[in-house]
Amino acid sequence: MNLVGKIFVVLIFVMSLVFATLTVVVYATHTNWKLVCDNAAATAQHKLGLSQQLQQKLQINQELDGKYNETLKQLGLAKKLRDDALAKLVSETSTLEKQVDTLKSDEADLRQEASLASAALKAAHETFKAQRDEILGLVASINTANTDRDVAIKKLLDAQNDLYQTGIEILRLRQLMDDLQKDLKKAEDVLRHYGHNKDQSLGPPNIDTVITEVPSADLVAIKAGADDGLREGDRLIVYHVGGDRTVLVGWIKVLETQPDRAVCSVDPNRQRNVQVGDRARIELKLQ
Repeated sequence: MNLVGKIFVVLIFVMSLVFATLTVVVYATHTNWKLVCDNAAATAQHKLGLSQQLQQKLQINQELDGKYNETLKQLGLAKKLRDDALAKLVSETSTLEKQVDTLKSDEADLRQEASLASAALKAAHETFKAQRDEILGLVASINTANTDRDVAIKKLLDAQNDLYQTGIEILRLRQLMDDLQKDLKKAEDVLRHYGHNKDQSLGPPNIDTVITEVPSADLVAIKAGADDGLREGDRLIVYHVGGDRTVLVGWIKVLETQPDRAVCSVDPNRQRNVQVGDRARIELKLQ
């Protein structure tokens, strides 16, 4: 066998190996297309057939179409509800806009009324302030009038008291005058008995009294008066008694007499220091 024959033998062997391998591969990858297309029961080696899968998909598609139609109906209903709600909202919006316009008009009216009320309140406040000031003035006037009335009533009561005291004093003086007239009649009887004329001046009696008040350097008051026989114009000597000493002070002249006291002026040329408690006396004998 020459070289060419050997080559062909080798090629035939190689090609036989190749075809053997392809045969094994084709057998290993062989598919049962009937089971692939029509297999009602799926197993571990074979899936569900394409026909059955198609039926399942068609059923699923039909269910989805039903759901789609139902969804369309619900969508139409929702759209209708939306349109109704939108129409209602539009109607309510129109109504609300009218109400807003009405409220704006009412607000403008209220603002105008508030402005008028504020002006009226301000005027009322001014009126109240003026009336309050007037009332305070009236109250002050009333208080002043009440004070004046109280003062007048007090003066009236004091005047009534003084009048009452004056009446009592007048009654006392009338009684005293009656007693003096009786005493005078008795004295005239005594004078006639001893041969004296009733018109003869006897002068004031001997008086020894005390200085009770020194209201000023020119005036003093003494504890002796008309009941003691003092008359206006009588002069008294004033002296100060201290221990065993008697010091001449000066002279005083009767200016005004009352029943139990007299007001006298001090002789400026003879006055020293007239004090409360100094003695004053008058010694005039029968003329």
